[in-house]
Amino acid sequence: MRWSHAACAAVWLAAAAAHANPHVARARAALDDLRFEEAYAELAAALAAGDNGPAETGELYRLRGEVAAALGRTDEAVDAFAVWLAVRPDARLPPGTSPKISEPFERARRRAAARGPLAFRCFRLASAPPAFEVVVRRNPGSIAAAARADAGADRAVSRLVGGRARLALPPAARPSVVGVADAHGNLLAAVSAFDCADRTGGAAAAVDRAPASPRARRSVWSHWGVWGGAAVACAATGAYFGVRARADVAELRDVYAASDQHEAADALALEDRARRHALLANVGFGAAGAAALVAVVLWVRDDAPRHAERAAVAPVVGAGRAGIAVAIPF
Repeated sequence: MRWSHAACAAVWLAAAAAHANPHVARARAALDDLRFEEAYAELAAALAAGDNGPAETGELYRLRGEVAAALGRTDEAVDAFAVWLAVRPDARLPPGTSPKISEPFERARRRAAARGPLAFRCFRLASAPPAFEVVVRRNPGSIAAAARADAGADRAVSRLVGGRARLALPPAARPSVVGVADAHGNLLAAVSAFDCADRTGGAAAAVDRAPASPRARRSVWSHWGVWGGAAVACAATGAYFGVRARADVAELRDVYAASDQHEAADALALEDRARRHALLANVGFGAAGAAALVAVVLWVRDDAPRHAERAAVAPVVGAGRAGIAVAIPF
């Protein structure tokens, strides 16, 4: 029945699009005309409406950050960008953005990197009307102030107390999404209501938008296999020039043995070539040794037993898939 879940989500998205916040369009028009004060007021009204979905909410905070920065309200711009980055850690401004806007964004990005992204869990409660419990795992800057559940025209919003909130919908309601919201009720992040776990057991649906770890994005030069291959290539190069140098020495001996048949210049040319090939051979073997040492160090780092390390294990369920996430620090 997973198709029915997707259908419900599509209906919810269509409804959200049909009730697009009119203040957003007016704010964009004001921005196009560089009427920043008017755009700021429209964005404030759009957020105060409290009926925006996660994508719309993130966009509103991005625009609020840009407008506040343009108006010289730097601290407010940093706060708005920080909310955007808490729900979209990979968010970036377009290349060529004015320093007046990009500098507050960079401050917000550093703050968001230190605090981590917004994260929560969702549980379905055993009660006759549809009811849920939302538990916030990480709330950077306390941007999440409430929990929210949508079911078509019905909506439940409950303030977070101690990082938790319970939501109850009318008995006939068909909930579509459950998530966490800002102080106005705008959804910051949400999951399908069907993916919330039963409170009596099972793993809860979780939203944790942590960006990929630096280890997952390692440079190609940090892999031992690359250096091992380089060591083999350098050794082969050294062997090639070593063989050439030996052949040059043998030829030089023949020239010396029949010196009456050769010019002195021929012997000098052969001697120079032999020395050049010997030097290249030594360089190749030296580079091979250095590359092999690096490969061994990286191999030990990647594959040696790590008995003393601590591992973080967390069950993850969502979109019809289940698994276990294991994080092992290096």
